[in-house]
Amino acid sequence: MQPMQSMQPETMQPMQSMQPMQSMQSMVIEAWVPANCVLTPSLVMHNLDQQGIDVRKGAATISIDRGHYDCRNTNYAVIAVETQTPVVLQHAHYFFCCSFTSCSGAWLGQCYITLGSTAPLCSCRHEAGQAKTWKQVAAQGQVQDHHPIPNKKNKNKLRIIQLQKKNFMLRTDLDALRAEFNDLKSELMAVKENLKEDLGTVKEDLGTVKEDLGTVKEDQAEMVKWQTAQAAATHRANQCMRDWTNKQVIERVCILEKQQQQQQQQQQQQQQQQQQQYKDKQHKKQKYILKKVKQLTKRVDILENPNNNPAFNPFDFKSICDPLPCFDDECPALDLIVNHYPDTNTNTNTNTNTNTNHHDNSSDDDDNLFEVIQIDDDDDDDDDHAGFPK
Repeated sequence: MQPMQSMQPETMQPMQSMQPMQSMQSMVIEAWVPANCVLTPSLVMHNLDQQGIDVRKGAATISIDRGHYDCRNTNYAVIAVETQTPVVLQHAHYFFCCSFTSCSGAWLGQCYITLGSTAPLCSCRHEAGQAKTWKQVAAQGQVQDHHPIPNKKNKNKLRIIQLQKKNFMLRTDLDALRAEFNDLKSELMAVKENLKEDLGTVKEDLGTVKEDLGTVKEDQAEMVKWQTAQAAATHRANQCMRDWTNKQVIERVCILEKQQQQQQQQQQQQQQQQQQQYKDKQHKKQKYILKKVKQLTKRVDILENPNNNPAFNPFDFKSICDPLPCFDDECPALDLIVNHYPDTNTNTNTNTNTNTNHHDNSSDDDDNLFEVIQIDDDDDDDDDHAGFPK
């Protein structure tokens, strides 16, 4: 960092020990005090009094600048004091270190006093706009007339002088506080005006927000109505869909039940038809069997009582034995007997030719061995063989 340009070249060199000087009109105090410490002219004068430097007898100008930073980036205050009349000094050095205390004696920090200088000696950098200046008006008349040098032996006079000094310091602080109060008051008025303007702007914004809120509420009410209508429409649509689905299901169930009933009726009809056909077949078969039993009974009666019929020929098997239906070739022997003997009612020549050609036509006889002679009765031509092979 470059040093301040306001520094004079002669003040940049370190001060060496010199003989005590009789008077000095300027000095610089560099005080490392807390940021919340209020520096006033009375506090500066108090610390100068503590070091034996009395600047109260003449007019003085005190400038306080808190915008300085050292090489450690620590803030410190630079206090410049200039007097119109020479000040008697009691120090033998131009530059010395001391403590900076409050009016009550509390330690505030460390300070360096440079006598005969108008700018800080070890300033690294500076922030402008932080300086404050106070001017002390010279008192009328001689100070010695009002404040004679106290006699150390007289404690009461010394106490009076101390109280007068303290009173002067308090008045000086009061003036500074009044000036600060006026500044703060003006700042407060400016802040109030700004607040009024901001309040007006806020009220306008609040009115706009209220209008927007009313619009939003109306939109919300319309949205609620629309949502209610949509929910009701959705409910109706769902109910209609459920009703239609239930109706379709009921119709389908009715159709399936009808189809099932029709199928059951058809199955019952088929079963009844099959049972009826089976009964008819059984009935026809029974009739046929009874008829054949009657015929066989007649034949048996004829065979057992041949004398009752003089024209009966015991060897006429074709007339005697009505061929029964053969099931699985149960009795082929009867057919062999019937086909083997010729008819007795034919002529003798026919029998002779038949016997002569019997051996020649053996193949034809063999073909007729299993021929079944069917007797057609006048009664029930179609019903006799129902259920049996013809």
